[in-house]
Amino acid sequence: MTEKKSTNGQLLASVKKQILEILSFFINFEDDFDLQHKSKVYTYIAKFIQDKIDNKNNNFNTCLSAVYFLCGETDSKLITEIEPSIETQELISLIKEQLIAVKVHYYRDIQTNSYNQKTEIFALLADSNKPTLKRIEESGISLDDLPKEIRDIFIEEKEESISFQIYQS
Repeated sequence: MTEKKSTNGQLLASVKKQILEILSFFINFEDDFDLQHKSKVYTYIAKFIQDKIDNKNNNFNTCLSAVYFLCGETDSKLITEIEPSIETQELISLIKEQLIAVKVHYYRDIQTNSYNQKTEIFALLADSNKPTLKRIEESGISLDDLPKEIRDIFIEEKEESISFQIYQS
């Protein structure tokens, strides 16, 4: 009888361990998915900076690093520099002179039962007298493919649109 209890206890411990591993996998998967989404938005901003503000004087990674610092990103899975390099610091100064704001909007498309994301980058470029607006739009995003935080707001608060300002000069 004691032997059977021991075997059942071991089996239960083994099943519990496997369940915890599966839960951990899905939690990490969700975090990685959200990280990929943030990374995509940062990539849009860095590409704009490289093309329009920096005029391709620095490599893309320097532009991306500058974006992380300007947007206050602290996730160690994304950032590559703890302290900005001299090149990044110089680029940050240049960006601060020209970048006005960056906003990300999510909105529900009732006709297609999907969601759209619009990233807006506002800048006053050095060679222009009027503000520049760059819009990057993605449409047809399923609810499951939205970042968890955004998805939760749409579900729990029944919002039709959500906007975030991730940079303001």
